Amino acid sequence: MINLRKLINIVFITENNIIFNDLKLILNNFFGITCKQINDFRDLDLNIFDNKFPPIIFMSDENRNLKKNLLDLPKKIKDDNHFFLFSEKKIHVPFITNIQVPFKINVLINELKRISNIKLKKSFEFKSSNYEYSFDEASFTSKFNKKKIHLTEMENKLVNFLLTSKKGVNKKHILSVVWGYSKELNTHTLESLIYRLRKKIEFDPQDPKILIYEKNKYFMKL
Repeated sequence: MINLRKLINIVFITENNIIFNDLKLILNNFFGITCKQINDFRDLDLNIFDNKFPPIIFMSDENRNLKKNLLDLPKKIKDDNHFFLFSEKKIHVPFITNIQVPFKINVLINELKRISNIKLKKSFEFKSSNYEYSFDEASFTSKFNKKKIHLTEMENKLVNFLLTSKKGVNKKHILSVVWGYSKELNTHTLESLIYRLRKKIEFDPQDPKILIYEKNKYFMKL
């Protein structure tokens, strides 16, 4: 199994629950990732593109004016992301991988493997006066004593997201991007993760200087 969970978010834009449910099950079985669904292109939250490893977007051609909506996306979003369009006929949009339905699942699997190889090469490292952070190694290394602090998968994903979101992130946005928001989650889930992470990286977790909360947003200040 290729572990894409720590690399990408997947969003479906479709009103077809049958397509969504089938692909969601396949992607979970093959890649161990969860997906979210929205019904309309207008519901797409552009903040999800702030992450270092931004989303893969799957779309059906049911939405009106889909081609125009896609072309109107900012150039950086189009350049940095991977979009799939499932449709019965070929729709020519330069940055879209068009998959005609019905399709063989190995076509999609092979394409996701290709994308994962590209993203895996984009390792993210961050250096400060105190720590060196490596996304690939899921760790902080102290510059003073070279001690390595190992992170869990969710801790690593949260740190990566906060370090690459310069303006800070509110709780709802973190839950949506890091976990793939569902109704079962609440802010206590996030606060527990923050507490455990602070115990690992802060000199005084009760008076945090690195993972801070200001004006209803979380920031990483290494």
